[in-house]
Amino acid sequence: MAKEWYLLKSPHDQVSGFESEALNDFGEEGFLEVLDSDIAIDVELYNYDLSVCTPIRAVLNNRLTDTKLKTLVRHLLVPVGTVKAGMYAKFKGRFWLITGIVDDNGIYEKAILSICNYLLSWVNDSGKPVQRWSNIVSASQYNNGETATHNYFMRTDQLLINMPDDKESLMLGQGTRFVIDRRCDIYERDFDETVTVDVSKKLITYQITRVDSVLYSYIDSGLFEIMV
Repeated sequence: MAKEWYLLKSPHDQVSGFESEALNDFGEEGFLEVLDSDIAIDVELYNYDLSVCTPIRAVLNNRLTDTKLKTLVRHLLVPVGTVKAGMYAKFKGRFWLITGIVDDNGIYEKAILSICNYLLSWVNDSGKPVQRWSNIVSASQYNNGETATHNYFMRTDQLLINMPDDKESLMLGQGTRFVIDRRCDIYERDFDETVTVDVSKKLITYQITRVDSVLYSYIDSGLFEIMV
């Protein structure tokens, strides 16, 4: 059998032709070959506060989709032991949050990425400003965590927010308020003493009504979810 017929480049001199055995024995080496090809792309991995960046090569699946919701999710294939839930992946100028448990098949591991659509900002108990890229989705169909016997709580919107479960996010308590409005970018971009900016449009604020610190905890990694 010609060497060109082999599925993988074996590190040993094999002439048996049993490629399934080679796949079992050298599957991880074969995946590294894929990462060296044009199938893979350059990806930047970040920790929870973006203070540590690690450039890697990865295979990105689910890029060509047919529905709007599917465009908000990607599948990342990387060598075993590379990523965990709660980490960020950045490519093509966008941040994505690794959600769900990361697992492997002995050859590569697969992570589910959810688009980060807002940079959430708040001030912690020590007065320090904190920012986290977050995945925010509508939660109008869910229970908002509030109950009443004589009053009805009217809600114009409810949001589910996912972010890394670091010590800053985990210390967020019920009742904390956030400004979640893209008009902040416009106001800040035009902020100058010589420029008159119309700030009559009130910014949209949300208040935490439910905190889930355990629901998406995976022992060695995880996410922190709040409802606002």
